[in-house]
Amino acid sequence: MDAEERDWAVPIGRLFGIPVRAHWSLVLVAGAVIATGLLRTFDVHTVRWLAGAGALFICSLAFHELVHALVARRLGYRTISVELHVFGGIPRLSGWPAAGHETLISLAAPLASLAVFGVLEALSGYIPPGAGAAAGVAARCNLLLGLVNLVPAPPLDAGRALLGALQLELGAGRGGLTAHRLGMWVAALAMVCGLALGATLALVAFAEAYLLCRGRGDVALTAIVRDRRGSRRRRFDDEPAGRLDDGDGDAAPGRARSAQSRGRSRRVDQPLLRVIKGGRA
Repeated sequence: MDAEERDWAVPIGRLFGIPVRAHWSLVLVAGAVIATGLLRTFDVHTVRWLAGAGALFICSLAFHELVHALVARRLGYRTISVELHVFGGIPRLSGWPAAGHETLISLAAPLASLAVFGVLEALSGYIPPGAGAAAGVAARCNLLLGLVNLVPAPPLDAGRALLGALQLELGAGRGGLTAHRLGMWVAALAMVCGLALGATLALVAFAEAYLLCRGRGDVALTAIVRDRRGSRRRRFDDEPAGRLDDGDGDAAPGRARSAQSRGRSRRVDQPLLRVIKGGRA
C-alpha cells in the first residue's frame, strides 16, 4: 500500500496543481476548538468568528506549504503532494534533496510565516476596523506556524532541516535514529506542557506529539517515499526503450537493468527501514 494511503488524511483540493490532504489531527483539533467555543456561548456571531478564524488558519497553512513547494521547484524538485497537519505539513518531493537543499526548503516556510506576521503587525494601524480583526487572527496564525516550526524536532520544519544535517554527518541510519530520539523528547515535553495549560492545548499537544513520533516513521518515511518515487521516476524516464519481450522468455534489456536498479535501491533503503522498525542501522 502507498505511504499516503496508510495515513488518515482527507483530500481537500489542489494548490497550483499539487494535491493537498488534511491529516486527522487537523480535523480533530479544529473540531475541538469549535466545540469548545460553541459550548461556551452558542450564537451566530461566535459561529461566524470561529468559521472565519478556521478559514484563515487553513489559508496560513496553505501559504506555509506553498513556500516549501516554490523553493523546492526553484531548486529543481517537484512536489508530489502535501499533507496538512496542525502546525504545518509534510511535503512529498520527487527526489532526495541534495546537501543543503533540505535546509533551504525546510526553513523557508517558517521564516516566510514570520515575515507575514511582521507585515500584518506593521500594517495593523492602517487597516480599517472591520478587517482589522481578521488581519489580527491571520497574523497570530502565521506567528504560531513560524515559531512552532522552528522547534528542532521532526517532522517540524526545523527538525527536518536538522534531520538532513544529521544524516549528512552521521549517515542515514544513525542520523535518522538521533533525530527520532530528539523528537520523542520534544513530544513528551509538548504533552506535559499541554496538560498543564489546559484541555484544548492538551489536544493540540497530543496531536503534535503523535506526529513527532508516530510509528517511528515520520523521521525516515518521507525520505524513503521521496527517494523511491524520485529515483524510480528518473530511472524510467532515462531508461532506453529497449525491445519488448517477444514471448520467448527473454526480458527486454531495459527491464533487466531496471530490476537490477530496484534491487540496489532496496539495499540502499535498508538502513532507513531498520530505523522505522526500531532496529539499529
